[in-house]
Formats: sequence, structure tokens, C-alpha cells
Amino acid sequence: MNELLTFALRELKSHGIKPQHRSLGSGHMEIAWQATPDKEPRRIVLASTSSDWRARTNVRAEIRRFLRADNVSLKPVQKPQRKPQSAPKLEEALELPPAEGLSTDDRIDALSQEIADLSQLVLRLTKAVKNLLQAAPVKAPPRKPGRPPRRNATAHLRETILNLERRRH
Repeated sequence: MNELLTFALRELKSHGIKPQHRSLGSGHMEIAWQATPDKEPRRIVLASTSSDWRARTNVRAEIRRFLRADNVSLKPVQKPQRKPQSAPKLEEALELPPAEGLSTDDRIDALSQEIADLSQLVLRLTKAVKNLLQAAPVKAPPRKPGRPPRRNATAHLRETILNLERRRH
């Protein structure tokens, strides 16, 4: 199964739709589904080798056009969330071990454990943010017409220095 087909099937399944797919024998795949019994079956045809880097975006847009036409909510079906494992709380992870009565080796071991706990929290947070971004992609706000894009301070400083050097010569 090719990447584009897998992506399209996953997109439909995320909206609670069970698609059917078949090979057309000409290097193309067809995906068919019926959002509701009263709606007509929908079909899209995918090339087995996509030649465009926008293929995934185009397939998603085509699927979502059909889903909107069938009045299907575009919010993906949420999987039931698992209960989090008993992980250390942020406050506990940020507390430093008491220094009194501990040898240097014991303090290093305690700090190493604290770093491991913080690393685990960072990994969990990274995974949670990645899942949020996949669930609801963020689009940049449209730029106002006629307004030039903002430059960063470094680019502005570089341009100012170049202008000053040109004036000297």
C-alpha cells in the first residue's frame, strides 16, 4: 500500500468513515465511501506514485470537500484517552534534593534522577503538543494587503550597516 493511499484512508477513518479501496490496474487506486446511507457513494482516484509534493494536501482537500458536501463534521473522531501513568508532578521534579547530610555522590545521584524525571516530562509534553498540532493544524493569519512583512532585528541591523558603509564610499 502506498503512502498516499495510507494517508487518505487514515484521513477518512479519523472522521469515523470506513472506506473501501481497490487497485484499478493502471497504476491508480480508487477509494470509495458512503458517509451516510442517504448520500451517494463518493470516490476519489489516487496515483500509485504521486508526482507532486502537494499530493497529500490535495487529497486531504478533496476528501474534506466531499465530507462538507455530505454534512460530515470535520472534527476528527477522538480516541478515548488513556489514563496517564503515575508520572512525577512538575513541582516534585523542580524541587532540588536537600543538601544537608548528603555526600557529593548522593547529591549527584539525586540530581541525575531529577534530570531524568524532567526529561520524561519534556518528552510527554512534546508528544502532547505534537498530537495537538496534528489534531488541529495551525494556519498563519492572512497578511494584510499592502503591508510589507516584518523584518527581524538582525536583518535590519545588517541593512543599516550596509547603508552606512555605502555612504562612506
